[in-house]
Amino acid sequence: MNKVFHIVPPFQTIPLSKSSGINLVVQKIAEGTSDFENHIVCIRHPEYVDDEYRNGVYYHRVYISAIYKRVFQKWTRWDPNSYVKRVARIINKYKPQILHFHNKPMVMGGVVKLLTYKPKILYEVHNESSDPIPHCFDCLVGCSKFIMNNMAQRNNWHGMSRVVYNGVDLNRFHATIDTQPKVFQNHNLENKFVILCIAHISEIKNPLFLVETIVQKLSNFSQIRLLIAGQIRRDKNPNEDRTKYARKVIEASDERIILLDHVDYQDMPRLLNMCDLYIQPSKSEAMCLSVFEAMATKKPVIVTRAGGLPESVGLNQEGGIIVDLDNKQELANAIKSFIEDKSFLQAQAEKAYNRVVDFSWQRTVSEAQALYTEILQ
Repeated sequence: MNKVFHIVPPFQTIPLSKSSGINLVVQKIAEGTSDFENHIVCIRHPEYVDDEYRNGVYYHRVYISAIYKRVFQKWTRWDPNSYVKRVARIINKYKPQILHFHNKPMVMGGVVKLLTYKPKILYEVHNESSDPIPHCFDCLVGCSKFIMNNMAQRNNWHGMSRVVYNGVDLNRFHATIDTQPKVFQNHNLENKFVILCIAHISEIKNPLFLVETIVQKLSNFSQIRLLIAGQIRRDKNPNEDRTKYARKVIEASDERIILLDHVDYQDMPRLLNMCDLYIQPSKSEAMCLSVFEAMATKKPVIVTRAGGLPESVGLNQEGGIIVDLDNKQELANAIKSFIEDKSFLQAQAEKAYNRVVDFSWQRTVSEAQALYTEILQ
């Protein structure tokens, strides 16, 4: 059986210990493409052993000690036994037919230079990056047409390119979960119009746009409660960019804005089920899993006209509303339409669900498996 090795950046571990789109995509593809022997190479995590066979996948977790990081990577900047070198040794030992790199192009470039044989190589882009991608791969893969075309153009790539869309677990994210998450009990959200946004507090995710829209344009709608579920950076350095941005969000908020900080991924289905409307205000997204998950729970969605977000709901708004980036009045009008017209809200919720059923993980796995077969021919 042909082997596929998935290589992720040295700051991510699989299975995921917290919400991360890349980790989940890699895990689902590796577990599902059963016509191939799948291996995952990632950084070590204390919850898992370094080498194991789990759910049909072989795991190779690279351990880099705190002392090594401090002495070589931080103090001397000399990295004699780097993540790249350790990954290359594992690959040279097993000699898989296919290498599937996910993000971090410099890891791919470094590993390929150390290989003792020539496998087929896929490089998958999960988000926009200014890092140059070395032309040492056979196929460029994107999770949306936008990100694939964007990165191909930026890096002057004219070779084989394919889109493998992300998916959603329709068995886990559905509209029949009736257990309320603790946040509803803690914040008295009964009889409120609850808007949810899942995004860490950073400029690229753009929650300030959403907060300012509600505070400035919807001040008369006291029933609104905006929940933002995402990490709030509390850096020791007050001048760190994400810390400064988080401070702006907090200062712009009123009593209707609830910052939840990090929410465990296991709680997301219940959290989504309890909201009335989901909004993704990002300035850039390759393809947002949270939007698919909201649609799967039959929630109407609003996304910005940014990156691959319009593809998630359909370029003709088949599954959701698209608003121009940073147009507060347009976003406010869209929110008001859901609050004031319950039949419109229900119709949009049905449209969202009808759209997302085409984006199952089974589809993602099928497309990945077809790509592996094609690249070996």
